[in-house]
Amino acid sequence: MNRQQKLLLSVIVILVALFLIPFFSILFSEDESATIFPEEEIYPPYQIRVTGGGSGTTTTTTTITGTNATLVGLTAGDYNGQINFLGYIGYDAGNHLCANEYADSHVCTTDEILNTIDQDGVVAYDSQTAWVLEGAPGYFSNSNDCNGLTSDNAQFTGAFWLFGANGGGAGWLTTCANTKPLACCS
Repeated sequence: MNRQQKLLLSVIVILVALFLIPFFSILFSEDESATIFPEEEIYPPYQIRVTGGGSGTTTTTTTITGTNATLVGLTAGDYNGQINFLGYIGYDAGNHLCANEYADSHVCTTDEILNTIDQDGVVAYDSQTAWVLEGAPGYFSNSNDCNGLTSDNAQFTGAFWLFGANGGGAGWLTTCANTKPLACCS
């Protein structure tokens, strides 16, 4: 390992330590007033509140964010895996397309579709399909959201949802040359 790599590794270790030390001190303290509770019924964000500090009282609140977004609609047009819109490309273009049709919306992730099924159901979209985002590959091929929504190459794949009234449907992969609307969430 050369000097530059050692220096970089040292910086990373220090940053990780600075981030984790407060959490480890909570985990290994004898103060039982640390609580983790949801701000809402089941869905993120969650807050961790710690009260303690010996002679004085210290309260620390950390919020771990998540999304409560649900499906608001499908885009009117169909798109392949290479999305361009108003000078934007890729994920940015998809999000702007959704926001153009549904105020303050973005392209849905699989988690948001599952959240929709859990909260509202998807009966209105029965038998329809739409692109959804997965992020990092969850499969051993080029299943990477059509290279971040920048490729219509048939060698790449992207995730889509086949909506079903009974059970909510299922997620699938397809070639990026196919066209589908975008699922938009807010």
